[in-house]
Amino acid sequence: MKFRLTNYILLSIGICFSAAVLKLVPPAPYLWISACWVLLCGILILRSTTSSRKAFWFNLLFLALVAGALEASAYFSDYDESNYRSEGVNEGYYTVSEILGYAPAENYVRKSKRFYNEELLYDATYTIGGDSRRITPEPENDLACLLFFGGSYTYGDGVNDHESMPYIVGTLQKRKAHNFGFHGYGPHHMLSAIQNGLVPCKPKLIIYQALVRHVARAAGHTHWDKHGPKYVLREGRLEYDNHFDDVEKSFLEKKIDTQLTKSSFYKKHFRNV
Repeated sequence: MKFRLTNYILLSIGICFSAAVLKLVPPAPYLWISACWVLLCGILILRSTTSSRKAFWFNLLFLALVAGALEASAYFSDYDESNYRSEGVNEGYYTVSEILGYAPAENYVRKSKRFYNEELLYDATYTIGGDSRRITPEPENDLACLLFFGGSYTYGDGVNDHESMPYIVGTLQKRKAHNFGFHGYGPHHMLSAIQNGLVPCKPKLIIYQALVRHVARAAGHTHWDKHGPKYVLREGRLEYDNHFDDVEKSFLEKKIDTQLTKSSFYKKHFRNV
């Protein structure tokens, strides 16, 4: 496809503008870039003299428009986060674990409050036992135990100890329930805990509370779980492959990751998951 000199100039402007925006990093840089390319493609459509060229630039404009809409949706949906405020001391709450990457500290009591526009949403206390898990009731019998795995929902984020799901189920079943859930955990934490002997009993029932975003967590697409257990599929079998941060990224991978983290859509759906 032959371009007129003016078209090359317009494309150069678009590339230079995109590079400058990524370098300066204003709020929602990819939203600005999308708007720029929508405008440039619109101009190029008007300048095109053949239907094939018009179709090419129209398709590119459509892609830029869709990308901009996705970016705008992610950016403005996260904008309300400024209305939220949390209170609670995190120092000493998280500890490094070679098996799980990170885990709650043993024998720790944390108080957590969450506000929306200064209105109290919850005031909860998290009590961690000597086994590095949130406490659950101790039954009088020694019936087979119950195992609960998952993220913050399973852990009971925002509710008191006796209000968490494992605590309630353990009370109703009169069995010992072990709460292996924790903030940001995924299925890889469950598998690592089982494989490395953290389960202290023969379970009657195992429950994993899953969300779609847990798939991305298991692939290592989070910023808080860099040392988490990594699993890969080899010849149809899932195998442990050390930790996510054991493999040094190439220079190009680091550069790409740096630019992607400037995207609201990427951070919302692939990083903060």
